[in-house]
Amino acid sequence: MHHRVSGYLLLGFALAATTSVWSRSYEPLNGQFGLLPASSGMYAPVKESSRPYLPGIRDEALELFEDSLRRKRPVSVGNSRANAHAAIVRTAWRDPMKRSHMKGAMAEAMFLARNPQWGYVASAQASQHDVYSWLQGRKSPWTAQIKTHIAPNPSIYAADMLLDHRSALFLVPNDHVDPLRSHWLDRITSLRSSGQLDLAAEAERQYGRIRGLGFDTKDLDSSMMRAVRNASAEHYAGYVSVASALALTVASMTWSADGSRQSSDQQLHQLGLGASVIAADRLATNYVRQAGGNQLYPAKGGIAHRGNALVAGGLRGSAIVGTAIVATDSLYSVATQGSAVFKRREFYTNLGGSISSVSASLLAGQYVAGATVNPVLGVTAALATGVIVYIGGSKLTDVALDKIDPEFLRVQERLDTELANWSLQNQAVQLAN
Repeated sequence: MHHRVSGYLLLGFALAATTSVWSRSYEPLNGQFGLLPASSGMYAPVKESSRPYLPGIRDEALELFEDSLRRKRPVSVGNSRANAHAAIVRTAWRDPMKRSHMKGAMAEAMFLARNPQWGYVASAQASQHDVYSWLQGRKSPWTAQIKTHIAPNPSIYAADMLLDHRSALFLVPNDHVDPLRSHWLDRITSLRSSGQLDLAAEAERQYGRIRGLGFDTKDLDSSMMRAVRNASAEHYAGYVSVASALALTVASMTWSADGSRQSSDQQLHQLGLGASVIAADRLATNYVRQAGGNQLYPAKGGIAHRGNALVAGGLRGSAIVGTAIVATDSLYSVATQGSAVFKRREFYTNLGGSISSVSASLLAGQYVAGATVNPVLGVTAALATGVIVYIGGSKLTDVALDKIDPEFLRVQERLDTELANWSLQNQAVQLAN
């Protein structure tokens, strides 16, 4: 009982301390989720720099998240896309408290995306103000604080409202609005019945601050996880592409077109080929990352990177990396065996297997890495898919060659066989003499 009385006294002191400061700024509610006070005029434009910057290259949820982290974490993230993605990936499976902080940043970005008349406050250290707008005839900005908790616990939200009391509006997910309003309505009724009219008036002011964000926690969680998956796919794209190149090397070293084991000379040739393919992958991946840009916001006086759709792990970026791997695989054979390779059946079966293997392994690896936010699973998926699809693709290519022109590609094979037989006969004659 003593603790309950102490709690009510503490709440009373907090409410009384804020009453004299804020009672004059109370505005009645206007609609269930309306953001404007009933007595306000029209919105005036906010600064363009306070609005989210969306180049339109990546998924919108990811770009919103990136831009929010750029503003909220100027030291650890700054203007670096790599740092932003690392922060997103690290936080994806952390404890609920750290994930909750990231969810708050996502909620601010989503709110601004849906409300163009609002913008971010200038300072990332503004503890009680997250977003602002300008109203016609008002000399000071109209501010709001955004809060998101995992559960719609009205007591926690109410404590936040008392602690962070400066913003005119207090925005929460739509599905958390009714429990919080019910909490304050019960509090108002209790204070009035006990004759504490000043505290009841302050409770009414707190009730009047409550607004919905315009989306519920399910929408917020869905958008955040979509951003996490896209960030993970891009962040781990380099691991997946190496696995794809390695899968191609292992498959081509182990199996020939007819399914028989390769000789030691052939495997030595494949080792050199594997090193070349992995080097080509690294060069192509670095090119895609640099072309895609690592700056979240273009430097002052620089050219904005709108329209550049090169993204590591994206469709065009993967196509460039995959083409580099397959092209290097084919050109290595030409460089080491000469133009006669174009008349060899195994060259085409390997080409068919290579294209199939690289395409499927990149898609599978990037999908798994993004969906699970786990690079180990992504690499495993790329390796397994690449090896299996290479064998199937090379065999299908061999069957197709038989259907197209079975004799043309066997000319060189017959010449090689005749040359080998002649060489053996010549050696036998020399030994006999």
